[in-house]
Amino acid sequence: MERKNKSMKLKNLTLILWTILFVGPVVSAYADHGALATRDRDAWIDARVDALASSGWVSPLDRPARELTNLQVAQLTAQAARKFSDNSGQTTPAPMGLKELVEEYKDEISAMGVELAKVEDRLTEAKARNKKFRDQAKAALQKTGTQIFGKANISFADYRGMGANKFYGASDWDNIAFADIQLKSVPVPSVLFDMTFRVTKTMGLYYVDPLSASIQKSFRWIALTCAGKPGSFAAGDFWKSYTPLTLWNNDVPVYTMVEPTSANRFRKAVEEWVYMDHGNDWRMRGIDASTEQSWDGAYPLHSCKAQVMGGMLQTSSTTQYAQEYGGTQERLGFFDDQLNLRAAGLLLQDDPSTSSMAYSQAATETWARRQMVGSLSADASVTVREDFKIEASSEYAKSRYQDNNEDHESVVRDWAVLSNGAAQWKDYRLTMKYLNIGPKFYSPGAQTNRYAPVSNMTGYLTGNQSLDDGLPGYRNNFVLQGFNRPVFAPYDRLSENVLPYGDATPNRRGFVLGGSAKIGQDGWVKPQVSVALGMKEFQPDYVLVGTGNEELPVDSRTSTATARTFQNVEGALTLDLSKLIEKAPSTCAVALDMKHQTSDPGFGDKAFKVDTYIVSADAGPFKHVPVIGALILSAAFEEVHSRGHEFALSSSGEPPSLACYSSIYDTASLGTYQYQALNIDRTTFSLGFKLPMSKTFRIYGDWLTRKYVWKDQSGFDRREQIWKLTHELTF
Repeated sequence: MERKNKSMKLKNLTLILWTILFVGPVVSAYADHGALATRDRDAWIDARVDALASSGWVSPLDRPARELTNLQVAQLTAQAARKFSDNSGQTTPAPMGLKELVEEYKDEISAMGVELAKVEDRLTEAKARNKKFRDQAKAALQKTGTQIFGKANISFADYRGMGANKFYGASDWDNIAFADIQLKSVPVPSVLFDMTFRVTKTMGLYYVDPLSASIQKSFRWIALTCAGKPGSFAAGDFWKSYTPLTLWNNDVPVYTMVEPTSANRFRKAVEEWVYMDHGNDWRMRGIDASTEQSWDGAYPLHSCKAQVMGGMLQTSSTTQYAQEYGGTQERLGFFDDQLNLRAAGLLLQDDPSTSSMAYSQAATETWARRQMVGSLSADASVTVREDFKIEASSEYAKSRYQDNNEDHESVVRDWAVLSNGAAQWKDYRLTMKYLNIGPKFYSPGAQTNRYAPVSNMTGYLTGNQSLDDGLPGYRNNFVLQGFNRPVFAPYDRLSENVLPYGDATPNRRGFVLGGSAKIGQDGWVKPQVSVALGMKEFQPDYVLVGTGNEELPVDSRTSTATARTFQNVEGALTLDLSKLIEKAPSTCAVALDMKHQTSDPGFGDKAFKVDTYIVSADAGPFKHVPVIGALILSAAFEEVHSRGHEFALSSSGEPPSLACYSSIYDTASLGTYQYQALNIDRTTFSLGFKLPMSKTFRIYGDWLTRKYVWKDQSGFDRREQIWKLTHELTF
């Protein structure tokens, strides 16, 4: 038998040599591959060989397919053909690309002793079987390939102001009805789509044009994605989450650990309405291509991902400073992705000359601007034992902003470091954050429109909704917007002074320590604590004077200024009574929150202090109550006391507690700040309910009353009430 095998191998080798000498030159004249001793062939052949290797039909390749000779490709084709024909009694589908390779190298593999007739019979059987499966899959996809769903929402809101210093009229109302229709494909191989279409009808005084006579229609979201094994490609409207230091996030900052239910619903509703007013220009529209690979069993490298994105923004305007953007992100995962290394970059630019605007050194609106920000980061997670875990992350970012591309001296550079660490043992968690954010560091999404809010102007929530204290500093337009320059939104000193723009707040250095736990039966007691240590500014806030040739501290009463120092201590306690009391409603919770913060401008005066107290409760449903048994009730009380002096924007709010971080290009700020007494008490009480009428129909109602006492002005009287009723239907 051994002698027979040797004789067969020798015969095959002889046939291969004859093939090289005689058949190869003939085949190269008529087919897609050249002589067997060369690598001359069409690229599709290499792709088919790679497919055979990746699916296990041939031996693993020791080099890329494009580096193999045609003889080696023919041998691999013969190997796969033999393996496939030997499985004649099974229903194994034909390997992808085998049919084409057999056709291409049929003379060569026939010379190697492969029975072509048997292989072709098996391929014919597989083709018929695959066609049957394709027909069945096609019929199923026609039935289930697209899901249609959405929601309809009708909201009735009424704002009422009282007192000599009221903001609202006797009855300022706003009714909004909209329907979102979403078309979304099920996970179909290769192609996915996702589209949301909105129909809107509005009547009222805020958010939109009053008494709109027409029904507004708009695409809120549209995306078409081509996904495959090597990667994916998407075109449309999309949002990708970069790090806080490279792009920011699209969430409204919540400055306390406890956010009462009614406050959350008010915030979400206003966010939705504001976006409705401004359309979908806040989306990042463009193209996105990414690839992600993973290797099981590889050590230490486990996975990698690369992504590029880019697109056109709306034309630069007073509320938006960028026209185009492009970015990239890369990640390498090690040790089963317990260690990840990331790199990210983002480029924003605005060139008014593309809109036929002549450049003028004296006209800032004609300047072409460019902003770049990039970062390197790492995060790691280590499970020391089953119930003990350690996490750490750190990011280093640099920003470069050129205010005028024609002026090389108009460049502003800075850097920032953000590090986080956490240790968790069972349900006990300790956290530590270190921030070192330069005074001139700009995270693009944190740059938002900056001007003193004026009633009835279509700008910030602080302006056109007259809610300067409702959602302080919240941006309501595109995430990369500014006043033709990277500047910042106003914020309320009664809410936050240490990190009003979150982790990307410029001019900050210090630590934030935190802790949380779940104690008792099923963790029904949840305490939380946060302490800011050593938090301070690098330097006082500086701005240019109106002429642009001098830089002065924005908040200095003298020729010199001292950087602020901050303190911030907050504690919260949530009691989930539904986990403790057997017959309690499924929602039965009480939460307490106390926050103490100080801001010392360094003038020798007492530090400005703000103390916040929150009590909230939620209960329901009440199953034994007829008709309204599904009702869930909410209530909350909030008291804010501020004492001392601070700088606030003049003519902004009543009382004027608004402030703003000023960039060095913010020429409008100088002269708009006043150092004044802010001894203010703000008391808020709210009631709310949620009533699910069915699985698809819900009713929400919220009532909020708020009172201000400004102790520095006798006779000051400002009170307000806000009602909101919402019907929501999902389908």
